[in-house]
Amino acid sequence: MSLTSSTEWLEATRRFWDTDSRFEAKYRRILSDPEIDATTDETVLQRLWEKRTEKEVTYLLDGVPLRRNWTCLEIGCGVGRLLGPIAGRCRKVIGVDISRNMVAFAKEELCDVANVEVHENDGRRFPFVEFVVPSIGSIPSWRFSI
Repeated sequence: MSLTSSTEWLEATRRFWDTDSRFEAKYRRILSDPEIDATTDETVLQRLWEKRTEKEVTYLLDGVPLRRNWTCLEIGCGVGRLLGPIAGRCRKVIGVDISRNMVAFAKEELCDVANVEVHENDGRRFPFVEFVVPSIGSIPSWRFSI
C-alpha cells in the first residue's frame, strides 16, 4: 500500500494496533516471537511475558540515571507492559499510544498503579505534559535485537 501523507500513515498504524482482542494485543502484536507464537497456553504466555518484560526493562534502562522524582514518557506504550515496572522507579509515568483499544487495555492493566497516566495520542504533541520529561522509548522496534 502506498501512503501519500502522514495522516494516511497514522490511520494505517492506528488500524493495525486497534485490535479488539486483549490476547491478540498482548501476545500477537506487542510481544510476538517464535516461542510465544508456538503456544496459546495462558500460563506459559504469562511466564514468557514477565520474563521478556523484565529483560526489556533492564535493557531499556541500562545507563539511564532514572531518578525517583522524574516523570517519564513512553511513546507507543501499547497495553502498558513497560509502564508498570518503570512506575516503581520514578514519580510518574505517562504512556501514550495511537490505538484507543491499546490505551483501554493499558488502563485496565494498570488501574491499581497510582502514578501512571495513559492517553490516546499519536506521539506528535503532548498537551498534557507541562514540561520536558525524560523519554523512555517504545521497545517494539528493538525487541528482535535483544
